[in-house]
Amino acid sequence: MRTKIELAAVFAVLSALSSAAPTTVSEKREAAGPVQAKQYDCSFVKSGGLPSAFPDKSQWLSGEQLWQLHEQEARSANQGAFTDLEAGLKAMKSALIDFPWTLGMPELNELPDGIFVAKAVQESSLRAKPPCTNAGTTNCGILQGPQGSRMFEEANPTSLNNVVEDAIKGKNDSGGGYGDGFLAAMQKATALGGKTPAERVAIATRLYNSGLNSLSKRMNLNAATGASTPSYVSDMANLLTGWVNDGQHGSFAACGGKQ
Repeated sequence: MRTKIELAAVFAVLSALSSAAPTTVSEKREAAGPVQAKQYDCSFVKSGGLPSAFPDKSQWLSGEQLWQLHEQEARSANQGAFTDLEAGLKAMKSALIDFPWTLGMPELNELPDGIFVAKAVQESSLRAKPPCTNAGTTNCGILQGPQGSRMFEEANPTSLNNVVEDAIKGKNDSGGGYGDGFLAAMQKATALGGKTPAERVAIATRLYNSGLNSLSKRMNLNAATGASTPSYVSDMANLLTGWVNDGQHGSFAACGGKQ
């Protein structure tokens, strides 16, 4: 018969093993080794752009996994962008994976830490200083933030925190009590009926691309207005789950989506 001391030791070992075991999907993926790029999933396209068809956040890759998947892209895209490339990439990774959750925004607390890596891949191909776009307003920076956002400073890689903060918080009034950053898009996504974190991100993604006043209660998130991009939400759904836009892993168009 085991003594109480022996039993206590056994329970301690079992408890340690249990706490060390991966429990979330992303933890299990990380434990399994390097992430492989996935083929484009047509589910969202074929749903007619329903928010409920956006993949659940349990299926999203972690920030670390997404960074590993796209790190070479970031290296190639930022040759000459930083005085010190390694320090610059380290600052970029931190600005996208760590910094947003220091801003004290409850809307971000429900989201996995890969969301802004995926958005940066989509918006700028992870370039610290991409060209600005203008479709009525000027959008600049790694997340193509709102007009008037602070700019990246080559000599100060941590200035990417300012760029990311302005893209999230917004800089201007979009009417109805909303700003024009990702935070406002998440808030309006709730008002438009987003019931889960995934649905809210799906709706917010369309709003971020098409404008805060571009949707009504009846939503097809594959539909775009003006100069916005029809594939934008479906692409985000796939980026979050491991798709790489390299011409070899499928696309919105290959799923029958119309640009």
